[in-house]
Amino acid sequence: MDGNADESPRLLSEMDVPLAVRKRIPEWRKKWRELWFVEVEDRPYAYRAPTRGEVIQHNLNIQSAGIMAVDEFVQVCLLYPDEIYEDLSLGGFMVLYDTIWSTSYYLDQEAFDARLAELEQVVWTTDHENILIMLRAFPGLLPEKINSWQPEELMLHIAYARALIGIEPQGIKADRLNLRKRRRELLAQMSGAPPPSPQQDHGQQKPEPVEREKPRSDGSTFDWESDARDLNV
Repeated sequence: MDGNADESPRLLSEMDVPLAVRKRIPEWRKKWRELWFVEVEDRPYAYRAPTRGEVIQHNLNIQSAGIMAVDEFVQVCLLYPDEIYEDLSLGGFMVLYDTIWSTSYYLDQEAFDARLAELEQVVWTTDHENILIMLRAFPGLLPEKINSWQPEELMLHIAYARALIGIEPQGIKADRLNLRKRRRELLAQMSGAPPPSPQQDHGQQKPEPVEREKPRSDGSTFDWESDARDLNV
């Protein structure tokens, strides 16, 4: 089928591709995020999208090297087969080249903007704020690493990140106030003083000073607050 692709190129998955291609997908995914598959003249081809640098270099090379630059560009991006089939026609080769070139998104500003809008929808999910917090707290952290975590590990890193940039967990201030209140009540009980009133807890009235030292039967004194600390109160 000279000069035409048998079908439109599609992102490569482990479904509906020859076994020889399927077996190598895990290897390719370790290095490349965007993998494509197309059939030209009844032959399967797997390739990766070119990088921005490769597109710029190809634009420079094609002005001086012509068809040699086209062949080099195809070979750089081609993942399967390792070499282009010898019986591929010139028309089929140019279809393969155009197909690979079209997935760069750098040629067509409208296509680039459309794909960018799709990715923005993916990024601005319900957890985007937490992801941005982690990237602020851990500048060297890559999104690919974040995406490899299971929920518990993800939440633990979010908690660390929020602590690093000074975001207090909800309810932590109330917990601290409750701890202080319980401590005052315990000290008041130990000293024999009445427990603080709600107005005192809210700062509406100043609590009566608690006597810090009481004489013991042996004549020594007892520092209620420091001794309470010793008791891990």
